[in-house]
Amino acid sequence: MYNFDNGIAPYFSYAESFLPVLNTNAAGELLKPETGVQYEVGVKYQPVGINALITLAAFDLMRSNVVTFAPPSYTAEQRGQVNSRGIELEGTATLTEGFNVRGAYSYIDAVVTEDPVNVGKAPTTVPLNRFALWTDYTLQSGPLAGVQVGGGVRYVGSTFGDDANTFKVPASTAVDALLAYTKDNYRLALNVTNIADTRYVAACYGYTSCFYAEGRKVIARLTYRW
Repeated sequence: MYNFDNGIAPYFSYAESFLPVLNTNAAGELLKPETGVQYEVGVKYQPVGINALITLAAFDLMRSNVVTFAPPSYTAEQRGQVNSRGIELEGTATLTEGFNVRGAYSYIDAVVTEDPVNVGKAPTTVPLNRFALWTDYTLQSGPLAGVQVGGGVRYVGSTFGDDANTFKVPASTAVDALLAYTKDNYRLALNVTNIADTRYVAACYGYTSCFYAEGRKVIARLTYRW
């Protein structure tokens, strides 16, 4: 990475991954670890005099020994490689005192590159597009100083429901909210995810293995920092 004085910082990264697979194949043999190699190039921008950071990245990830569960037995198999290429855009900024905005967008083109049957197909559960936006505001003065209100939206594009790409799981959108109060070292927060309790399918691994996403969830937290 190189930091220019105007807040622009281009970078390049190379990474290798190693993930043990705790499963066996039809013969009872322990599967090999999944490995990966990723190249990434991008640029970070931090405007001078503004509390903001924007990152744009392009990546190429090759995963080997990928596990699949193919019909008719649906036992675990390692049959090749998956290549994922795409871009990611993330940004966070404080527009005024107490008012924050965060957003992220990703475009991922994932393709099976080695497989006895499904070369050229997209792997299951990987959306082409994903987007999230969150804003929150904390009152700075008055009797309600320290009260924070926030809200956001999450969008996940459609995905294929099986390795052969014969059907799709529809895209989904969920809305989240936050209400919190901070005073001195105490913070009381109420988080609500999927506030509309929207019922939708999160993922499928074949026609007989589909799963609903989590419904409305409310979590209250009381935190003390010292």
